[in-house]
Amino acid sequence: MSKVVIYPFRKYFPELFRKEKKRLSKILGACKIEHFGSTAIGIEGKGIIDMIIGFKNTSEVKKATKLLSSNGYFLADDKPGKNARIFLSNRKKESKLGDFHVHLVLEKSKEFKDAILFRDYLKKHSTAARRYSFFKRKIANMVDRPLYTKMKASFITKVIRSAQTP
Repeated sequence: MSKVVIYPFRKYFPELFRKEKKRLSKILGACKIEHFGSTAIGIEGKGIIDMIIGFKNTSEVKKATKLLSSNGYFLADDKPGKNARIFLSNRKKESKLGDFHVHLVLEKSKEFKDAILFRDYLKKHSTAARRYSFFKRKIANMVDRPLYTKMKASFITKVIRSAQTP
């Protein structure tokens, strides 16, 4: 069972993102690179810098996958979903504090829009961000990583629904 380790937010996380975004922009060219997840919100989490990268079409996603694979990223999910989601990590095995995860999607996809909506909502609503942080800490000690991710998904869906309600 792969244990989930929760770390306090580190002030250097946004700078790690900015540096990697600059590097990836040079490699990938025209795309939309956004920081999301706990390190973007400023709360405790797994300490991984999550980036969602939006492209105009699936051929750009495939091209980006090859470019990232030849520039230090490893394909972690070779079964893309309906929105051509491809997941890569800068570490071949279990991720560690300060690692990068990139999620390649179509820019107009629900997944891209929801990731940004979730991030922005929690940045504006500190009570919801604290509840999310508490929830993650609570379940991290009870479950393995796949179940942790699945349980977080239900919480995330509820927040997105709240964010969509005027």
